Amino acid sequence: HKFDYIICHGVYSWVPPEIQRKILQMCRDFLSPNGIAYISYNTLPGWHQFQIYREMMKYHASKMTSLQDKIEQSKAIVQFAAEHVLSPNESYGRFLREHSDFISNLSDEYLFHEYLEDYNEALYFHQFVDRIRASKLQYLGDSFFHSMLPPNIPQNTQDILHKISHSLYDLEQYMDFLKSRLFRSSLIVKETHHINREIHPSLFRNFYFQYPTKFIDDEETTIDHPNDS
Repeated sequence: HKFDYIICHGVYSWVPPEIQRKILQMCRDFLSPNGIAYISYNTLPGWHQFQIYREMMKYHASKMTSLQDKIEQSKAIVQFAAEHVLSPNESYGRFLREHSDFISNLSDEYLFHEYLEDYNEALYFHQFVDRIRASKLQYLGDSFFHSMLPPNIPQNTQDILHKISHSLYDLEQYMDFLKSRLFRSSLIVKETHHINREIHPSLFRNFYFQYPTKFIDDEETTIDHPNDS
């Protein structure tokens, strides 16, 4: 059978290379001609920072035997490092303090999956593009479409980005460098799929949109009112 949608969330970075290749092979073999696959993965350069926590936790947890002890002690070592870092006012100390509570408050399941799994390979965007090309697939876009748009980037930065970017892939990679992006959810299609990247208002005429509005009466009392059209 061929499928219009294939969803692979929270898997690709966390499995060994042979399974990663199989995931892409399945997308190539089982997508319909106009089908779209969704694959999420940890991304560099942002994940470089959190690799510090992963390596710290895995080293400390390796001394434990039970799974629950590994999880509890992983949270404990993060708090210990944040409270006792030897240079608290330097960048490393600030980083540990800023993220220690977030890490410690993660659910046990999520913490184990993200920080204690045997595999967790973060990729640069250009590396992921090379892999899907080798599997006869191509990049359609990001599932968070707004992340592909630079409305909040200063104009002079946008001008330089477009000057040094020879393709959409270059632009996406340079934006990842500037954002220190740590996670992506990419949409991919078959290499034979023709992608039209021109966005025209007519494309949206048959869409439904949801947006928040505020109704203000004569006395200027604001009432939240979700609206659909």
